Amino acid sequence: MELPRAFKENSCFSMKPVFLTALVYAEAISSFIVVCTDAVIIDRERRTIFLAQRIVEPAKRLWWIFGGRWRAGEEPRKSMTRCFLSETTLEVDKSRFDFLTVIEEMWCRREQAPQDTGTHALAYVFTVELTLLERCAVSDGLNSEEYDKRLGLLEFSKEGLPRNPTLRYLYDLIFPSKAIAR
Repeated sequence: MELPRAFKENSCFSMKPVFLTALVYAEAISSFIVVCTDAVIIDRERRTIFLAQRIVEPAKRLWWIFGGRWRAGEEPRKSMTRCFLSETTLEVDKSRFDFLTVIEEMWCRREQAPQDTGTHALAYVFTVELTLLERCAVSDGLNSEEYDKRLGLLEFSKEGLPRNPTLRYLYDLIFPSKAIAR
């Protein structure tokens, strides 16, 4: 699938990175939709996806995909590469991330205080196929502030997938059902 088109008023313009304090960021995410880039690790041949269990909100205790906030002025695949590296310690070339879809998520809780005010997010979701060696590196390198390193990276088929509508929706987009011949 092709990424949504991006239009720039001036191709020479670039956004300057801005760091928000925890308090300002908490106010911002209470007021605006957060845009993220997320990746689903896949094995096309085995028709499986790989997930790790989160230890922080949102999605605490859920088997989940990898990603994070997309910074203003950042190209989507560059954001995906940065976020994936931050959460897995594996550096993957941006060309390996294939755009899948955009999903909207509303979480009742969030990592930032006040946690019970939740967050609203749009996520540009990508797929990435990794070698066995790369998947082992991801499992060993999971960010221990976000994921349960003891559980590592686990492989899920459609039958074993957690009962989570987002994950099931993404799985079906990645691996459409084969038509039954009559």
